[in-house]
Amino acid sequence: MNQYLFLLPEITLFTLSCLLLFLKSRNEFGLIAVLIALAATFFSQTYASAEILNGMLLISPFTQTVKLVILAFACIFFIQAIAVKQSYSKNFSVLVLLSLLGMLLSVSSNTLASLYLAVELHSIGQYILACIKHKSIKSAEAGVKYTLLGTFMSAVMIYGISLIFMVSGDLSLKSLFIADNKIHSIGVLLFISGLMFKIAATPFHSWVGDIYEGSPTVSTTFFAVLPKLSLIVVLVSLISNLEPITYDGSTHPTELIKNSQYLRNILFISGILSIAFGTFSAFGQKNIKRFIGFASVTHVGYMLLGVSSSASLSFGNPGVAYALVYSFTNLGILSVVLMLKDKHITSLKKLRCSNNLVALAFVLLLFSSAGVPPFIGFWSKAYVVKTLVETDHVPTALFSMLAGVISAFYYARIAKETYFTNIAEEGIKVSLGHNTLLTSIVVLCALFSTFGFVLLIC
Repeated sequence: MNQYLFLLPEITLFTLSCLLLFLKSRNEFGLIAVLIALAATFFSQTYASAEILNGMLLISPFTQTVKLVILAFACIFFIQAIAVKQSYSKNFSVLVLLSLLGMLLSVSSNTLASLYLAVELHSIGQYILACIKHKSIKSAEAGVKYTLLGTFMSAVMIYGISLIFMVSGDLSLKSLFIADNKIHSIGVLLFISGLMFKIAATPFHSWVGDIYEGSPTVSTTFFAVLPKLSLIVVLVSLISNLEPITYDGSTHPTELIKNSQYLRNILFISGILSIAFGTFSAFGQKNIKRFIGFASVTHVGYMLLGVSSSASLSFGNPGVAYALVYSFTNLGILSVVLMLKDKHITSLKKLRCSNNLVALAFVLLLFSSAGVPPFIGFWSKAYVVKTLVETDHVPTALFSMLAGVISAFYYARIAKETYFTNIAEEGIKVSLGHNTLLTSIVVLCALFSTFGFVLLIC
């Protein structure tokens, strides 16, 4: 098959993004562009792995399926944006499409150079989306902070790549494992630190509260969900690239295993810290967007524990499975937040006055995010805990369970504020689009919860 056919989704997104620059870009056009890219991804599906563009990209059935999932979530995002009619710039859709292009390229990247460029492509779009509400001081402040911190961590990433190349003489993903000295280890640490910043993992999570709160809610919805899924797949790809082979007779399988364990340890430690800091940082938050930001740090911790405990490059990987559930649930939660003019948690009590069904859907999504059985969020957490126990990390499994119980309390507080507090004030208006979307998400979560035992069997 022609290698450009494999790149049909990326070519489609880039072409349509350029076309939208010359049109009055609207969210409806963005949705149409994503749907066309989704069809192109279906058309370019493959049943075998293949390296293209001189090995820069690796196309496989898994990466193509991940692209389908990312584009499907992007469709939901554009439906949200259309429903609330929030677009602060005529180039809003273009920025989202270019950021999506970077995500699709990142999951297929087969070298450190192509991965870095892909990650930067989708990051730059997010920096602009953070400050796209021109008349808001908070939005401008969030954009400046995000850009400065992101640029600094990008420099850290590229410096790490240079150290890795200096020692190994190779830019393939396997270069992370083909050397065993301090300079190489520092390079790997710097490179992974940059990726951890992008997903707001501890200790690079402190920015998340200010950025999530200050950015327009429609922008927060985008970069709170989709980049995490794509970058978790990237981290799984890095782990799975360990193979018992030699390079010019100088590197032995035992050294490869040792270096792979070093990378796993970085992710494992960051996962534990993310759960700890995220859980306690979410306490006491009065702004719903700040709460979602710090709660997402906790979720990232579970993802990293899953990634570090399994090298399976599939949706059966506990980290990838958790990221899928997180993305699905948070899109629903943020749909409700998009309806709120006042982002204070106490304003959620008005929701039930306006639409009882949406309020109930929101509470169910909160329970799923908290990991309350039998919702799908419980099964994703249970899958991570199961994997930790199987890999002899019982203390960490117990710690993650305890953190889950603690986090359930502040989710319960928000649920109480939303559905169990009496109020006589006028409710907020809820669009039919949001109502239908949330109802669909709750139904799917219930279905996944019913059949969630399959995750534990796999």
